[in-house]
Amino acid sequence: MAVFGCGAHFHAEEDAPGEFVEPAEVAKWIDEATCIAVDVREDFEIQERGPLPGAFQLSSGSIMFAKPDLDKKLESLRRNSKPLVCYTDKGVEKSRCGVVCQWLVDKGFPPERLRRLKGGRDAWHAEGYPTCMYGDEMWQLASQAQLSAAPVGPSLRWHVIGGADKGGILVREGAALTSPACDTRLTTGSVLEQVQLKGERLCYKLLEGDGPKTGWVSIRLSDKELCVLHEQCPPPRLLDSVVRIRGLQSDAGKALNGQEGFVQSFDEEKQRLVVKVYASGKEHALKVTNLIPKP
Repeated sequence: MAVFGCGAHFHAEEDAPGEFVEPAEVAKWIDEATCIAVDVREDFEIQERGPLPGAFQLSSGSIMFAKPDLDKKLESLRRNSKPLVCYTDKGVEKSRCGVVCQWLVDKGFPPERLRRLKGGRDAWHAEGYPTCMYGDEMWQLASQAQLSAAPVGPSLRWHVIGGADKGGILVREGAALTSPACDTRLTTGSVLEQVQLKGERLCYKLLEGDGPKTGWVSIRLSDKELCVLHEQCPPPRLLDSVVRIRGLQSDAGKALNGQEGFVQSFDEEKQRLVVKVYASGKEHALKVTNLIPKP
């Protein structure tokens, strides 16, 4: 049972529910929308140090001094069976995330659903994983995916093809082209996992290669492509999306380059995505590497 007292230190018991999980594992879950991150910090802490993408806010203070609408707020967590990964800044045995895990068990949540982020937000940030601001575009997209009943599957993967003559491509800390540049470049040939695509700006997590572990890069500079979808990119993630066609080398294919269309289906036999081109209304079976998603 979770017990609160105004004069007591707000620490978790040693046997609090919620197995600790490494940041790398939680990052994978968030990318695939197979968990729900739960930020148990107070508002002032979150304003100083932004949350994980999509994190559901359930502060330890809000359960200590519960408001009438708290049970209604929990309904969005009850609607599916994804693991709930609670976190504070530090993520140690006595951290408040353990108190919130115990409180959730008292509220009827199965103990096996509960996890705690090992090392907390500090470890997450130190390992180069992205944070955001509550309500911004990154948070909204991740929150919608996490709270949906079904996982969305693996994220899109990108291949860096530009920058060979400059030691790689430029990485910035934010989406804006005026945001500070990182000290090192992202090497040509690197493989990236998409966190967010905003116009022609890509927020990524580095999977293979050298350079900043996370940041923002341009996928295109003027008419020069810097990043394209990787050949191992999961095709289902492009279904029902708008794409731009690129990289076709045949005479007929070159006429399609630059045109936009809608991804209707995936041909398992051909291992091609079926795209209906807007301009002609015709369908074409294309490789994932010949498509660029439109946000």
